[in-house]
Amino acid sequence: MDDTNICISYLDLEYFLDTLDTLGTPLGIILSQTKNVFLAGGYTSSYQAPHPSSFLPHFESETLQRIATKYGHYDVVGAQLLGLPIGGPSFRRSFLIDKYRTHCDEPISRLLYHLSDRDPHAALLLLRHCLQHKISHLYTIDVLCDDAPVPDNPLLPARTPFTTNVLHTFNLALARIVGISLSILPSYAYLIASHPIMAGGLGLAHPDHVRSQTFIFSFARAARYAINGITPISHSNIDSADHNIPLPVHPTATRMYQAFRTSNDPILQSFRQHALPLLTLVSTDTLPDTATSSQRLDFLVLECNLVQTRSLITRKLKTLLFQRTISQHAPSSILATLPAIMNPLTSFPFTSITRTDPNFRFKRSTYRMALRRKLRLPLFS
Repeated sequence: MDDTNICISYLDLEYFLDTLDTLGTPLGIILSQTKNVFLAGGYTSSYQAPHPSSFLPHFESETLQRIATKYGHYDVVGAQLLGLPIGGPSFRRSFLIDKYRTHCDEPISRLLYHLSDRDPHAALLLLRHCLQHKISHLYTIDVLCDDAPVPDNPLLPARTPFTTNVLHTFNLALARIVGISLSILPSYAYLIASHPIMAGGLGLAHPDHVRSQTFIFSFARAARYAINGITPISHSNIDSADHNIPLPVHPTATRMYQAFRTSNDPILQSFRQHALPLLTLVSTDTLPDTATSSQRLDFLVLECNLVQTRSLITRKLKTLLFQRTISQHAPSSILATLPAIMNPLTSFPFTSITRTDPNFRFKRSTYRMALRRKLRLPLFS
């Protein structure tokens, strides 16, 4: 087995592990001592994790000591569960920094760096489909690490140290792909590149467009699972009416997510603060402009098609942010030429490679020259 997580009381933990040893070993089920951690202890109201002996009964502390000696160790700072940090704010921030550095230094980033000169077409696809996707799950952690107030206006997205670093990384990659120095890459170039392909952009991710959305839609999906249960994925070889019956989750999780409208839990409060400004961009028959905050939250968590609603918010947000910011950063000579380049027909050659013949595309020099013209950059530099 792999990636198995168990929530169990300290009283039962030692018995469970002994039973796993007795019954599992003959079947080849062994607890790896090098890949396990026991997160021992609860957090106080200030999210500080004391040593287990300071808040656990004595015999339970002894139990932990025996378990740690036999199986591994316990941790009072934090742990990683399915790629996400469990712990206090300082642990989450250090986790976020470490993961960001890992993604920027890993082979994908190094390959993108070397490909930019040799094959800028492949480098752009690598940036869009690989590096940006690898970083996308970190936006949720950044939201949970951010203590700053959330702007009421969705067109004034919060900029954090993490999103600033991410945007710098993306701009640096784009500068290498087009073959110019980052110091002379104008800010409007990445605005054009981050616009949707069907609207004439290159479809690159922009932290201001996706940070809050990644968090609220991840939360909304988890809330639906907690409230309604999890329906197993259907398979063609399974034909049973019972197969589509939702599987309930633990009642504690259900109660927590059911309180999403009013709970003072920091995560649920953060969800409401990020969701309500973005939901003002949605206007449908079931969610009129006059809808209350509770009605908007109910629509997101309980009613809407999450994929379609996220797509709708993304399109509107990108369009409004583009219109608002391009006029502030681009000179009038650039603005006058935008209608000619913001067309999907001018985007497809840069964002796709034919599978039947990957070599059927622009040469390196031609691609760079055309891409510079697309982004309204100097053709010669």
